[in-house]
Order: sequence, then structure tokens, then C-alpha cells
Amino acid sequence: MGQAGFRTDWERGTRDILPFKATSTARLPERRPPMHCIRHRSQVTVDANAQLTGGNLLARWKRVVNDRSDFQVQAYFDRTNHFEPEFGETRDTFDIDFLHHLILPGQQNFLWGVGARVSPSNIVQLSRRLISSRAPLLTTSTVRSCKTRFRSLTTSSR
Repeated sequence: MGQAGFRTDWERGTRDILPFKATSTARLPERRPPMHCIRHRSQVTVDANAQLTGGNLLARWKRVVNDRSDFQVQAYFDRTNHFEPEFGETRDTFDIDFLHHLILPGQQNFLWGVGARVSPSNIVQLSRRLISSRAPLLTTSTVRSCKTRFRSLTTSSR
């Protein structure tokens, strides 16, 4: 698994704080899920790693209005790619939050806020296609081997 990223914090005077963070990840797990090609009561198993990649961005703005009030706005984006030999998924997550902090009489803290999150995904079934641009870990030699084993299984089952 590999991960890279950075974080930066900007302060504009004493009233504004603007942190920004970005991260990117890639992982090839050790488990090898089987891919099954089912044709004419035969089955072929292909071993291949799952491909997991993604990244995210986080931006936040905090503003001090006065000594009794401040607010914060945060935006977040995340993309996740998960591809195995039989299926693949790409998911984008968008999140935005607003938080307002007030100090009321009697030193009472009052917080209120609102947030929204949307997380659409795109799922692709790859089992019908042995080679896919979405799953580059399935090599041509693996596919040839799968087809050869498949032919020998279908020939012997007749």
C-alpha cells in the first residue's frame, strides 16, 4: 500500500484560518479473489489482485466574527476506485458542512450547523469481458491461459 499527501495551513490575520489537505492512496492486497468464467457447465478460475486506488481533498475555513462568535465551513471530496476481476466500482463522495458557534449570556456555548453529503457510484460487471481497461492487472497471458483451460474443460465435458 502506498500513500502520499500534503497539508498546508494559512492564517490571514487573527480572524481567518484556512487549512487544506490532500491525500492519494493505492493498494494491491495480497488476497487473490478468483474470477469464474462460466460457460456450458464449465468453470475457469483466474487469480488476480484487486486494484484499490483513490484520493481525497479537504478544505476548511474558520472565521472569528468577534469574541463571542465564530463559524466554520468545510468541504470534502473523495474518489475511490475498487476493481476486482469480476466487478469494479468508482465512488465519488462530496461533503459540505457549516458550523456556527455562539457564546450566549451566562457563558453558555450554542452550536448549530447544517451539512450535506452526496456519494454516487458507478458499478461495472467485468466477468463478461476478460480484458478491461478498468482492470489492467488482468494480463493478456492470464486471459490466454484462461481460454486454453476453458477450451480443455469444454472439450472434455462433451
